[in-house]
Amino acid sequence: MSTTSAGDSRDQPERRRPNLPMRPSSFVGRAAEVAKVTDLLGSDDVRLLTMTGPGGIGKSRLAAEVVTSIQSRFANGAAHVPLAPVSDPQLVPSAVARALDVTESAERTVIENLTEYLRDKELLLLLDNFEHVVSAGPTLTQLLATCPRIKILVTSRALLFVRGEQEFEVPPLLVPPLDIARDDRARHSEYESVRLFVERAREVEATFDLSDENAQVIAEICTRLDGLPLAIELAAARIETISAEEILARITNRLDLLTEGPADLPERQRTLRAAIDWDYDLLSEAEQKIFRRLGVFSGGFSIPAAEAVIGTEEYPGAYILDTIESLEAKSLLEAEGNADPVDRYSMLRTLSEYAFDKLASSDETDLIKDRHAAFFTGLAEEAAPHLRQADQVEWLAVLDQEHDNMRVALQWLADKDDAEAELRLAAALAYFWEFRAHLSEGQQRLEEALARGEDAPAPLRAVCLDFAGRLARGQGEFKRARQLTEHSIRLFREIGDTNGLAGALKSLGIIAAERGDLTSARSLYEESLALKEEVGDPRGIAEALNNLGVVWHGEGDLVKAIEHYDRALQYFGEAGDKQAMARILMNLGEAKMEQGLYPAAKGFIRGSLVLCQEVNSHWDIADLLELMASTVGATALAEDAAKLFGAAAALRDLLGAPLPPSEVPAYEERLATVRARMKDEEFETAWKEGRSMEVDEAVAFALSM
Repeated sequence: MSTTSAGDSRDQPERRRPNLPMRPSSFVGRAAEVAKVTDLLGSDDVRLLTMTGPGGIGKSRLAAEVVTSIQSRFANGAAHVPLAPVSDPQLVPSAVARALDVTESAERTVIENLTEYLRDKELLLLLDNFEHVVSAGPTLTQLLATCPRIKILVTSRALLFVRGEQEFEVPPLLVPPLDIARDDRARHSEYESVRLFVERAREVEATFDLSDENAQVIAEICTRLDGLPLAIELAAARIETISAEEILARITNRLDLLTEGPADLPERQRTLRAAIDWDYDLLSEAEQKIFRRLGVFSGGFSIPAAEAVIGTEEYPGAYILDTIESLEAKSLLEAEGNADPVDRYSMLRTLSEYAFDKLASSDETDLIKDRHAAFFTGLAEEAAPHLRQADQVEWLAVLDQEHDNMRVALQWLADKDDAEAELRLAAALAYFWEFRAHLSEGQQRLEEALARGEDAPAPLRAVCLDFAGRLARGQGEFKRARQLTEHSIRLFREIGDTNGLAGALKSLGIIAAERGDLTSARSLYEESLALKEEVGDPRGIAEALNNLGVVWHGEGDLVKAIEHYDRALQYFGEAGDKQAMARILMNLGEAKMEQGLYPAAKGFIRGSLVLCQEVNSHWDIADLLELMASTVGATALAEDAAKLFGAAAALRDLLGAPLPPSEVPAYEERLATVRARMKDEEFETAWKEGRSMEVDEAVAFALSM
């Protein structure tokens, strides 16, 4: 049975593709490095391999090439974990979990969920851009110790300095020696740095080619750039506007900054800053200002976001768009996706850091950060009500895409000690965190903001307390959840917010129900329902009716349970809230099954499954597979039931979402019914077949019942 609350999960294929980022250009050279890293990963003695080198050396691109070539050697494939957007080392396990589609659960920590999922997997993990979260290194050794068949490939500017780590230093691309004849084009072309320059130059100037006249100049460019791929690519991109000789002259003026910067600067600034400085200096004053302002974004930006941050009062929207397109053409921005026209852009991390450094050294840092926070607060507040409406899928996708920017905005508001604004943004994101199961992160951010915002307006604090309690409950922290929720109730009573009070009472009722106290749950739900009826909140009334239905259902009064479910379903159907509809249809399906009305039960279950697929609610899908298994098992289709039970068990293992203790007795009874109708070996065969199904395959099988 399901109460009205939020949650999410994703499916996991048995054999995983690494989901590496698409590369618009070819991979040049590095055959020796690919072979060496491949050999290292093939050794039984190497389980954690860190590819080190300065920014721009090509670690990520080389690692992607290695993973592409070696993934077939791992029974469960490979997974790519991009860490560039992750600013907090404590969030590294969550990033790995997201890449593997392993969600948080109330019963276990993220690490425990990962360990459970990876324990029997033969899998290669690529953790890309680890240098800024290096303190999370011990997490990797913990996973390796408990998951004996996984291997981890890391790209980082520095070693992790953990046990068992092996290092592979990524070298620069080979550059031609000075003794090659100036006009010996053939020998120059043997060197991968020269080939890289030529290929990238052709991407912006199709007629460009290596000639006897320019071979020595290009070789010298590559040599003076120390064979660094990013610097070479940035230089080659300028062929569209200036000659190779002019490029060489500019690099000569910057060489000291490129290779031997001040020793007290980070390594990346002693290797790449000059290359980007040179590129930055080619921009107009307006382009420079817009470029550095774009450095405030994390994980990309939309055109409306860019306009809000750059400022349309200073630059017209059309000018901003033209400048963004110009920056893309100059390799300072990358277009995301395949939309036409392009509606989203991002920067390479090195370029983003450079742009942000330029912003930080300007007199407009606070202004731009304030604009960024204001835009994303507005977006979150606009999205929040849609998460409960017919267009919830579209708005969930928006928040998924902008979550890194939301995190940056929250951190800025915390840094500037604007607790009220921080609480506003956290409150707007709270339901998204609940829906997408960002439980620990959401609770932490809410509680930290509440601690800073003791003087914030009581209505805002009350809302945040309620959501913090809901997120704590989702993690099984019932004591803390009750404390937070009761505090919320006190505040709502003090300020006379009847609607808010009703919602918090419902939250407290769910806590009671999940702890098995149905008497207290009913009392709280009834009080919540009365208040929702008083203020005329149809959605709140429907939620209370559904939850009261769950109480009646738990006490065995199916007639009253169905009556409450039907009344709740009418509202959610009119509102188009697919997740809420799915959960009520599931409850109705279970009630009909328990009444012995199996065709009706299967109809409700199928309807719920379709909706759950649309909103990506795989926690609910696990419940529904078990419910369909119980239903068809009761009608003597034992083999099909065993397959569905097996598929559900595999999904629960994947999600780290075991059955609640209160539901275990009924589950075991239904499973025993199916077992009793089959020989042991027949049951085991069907169970294993179900466990091997992918989620979509299992859903399709259930829908065919």
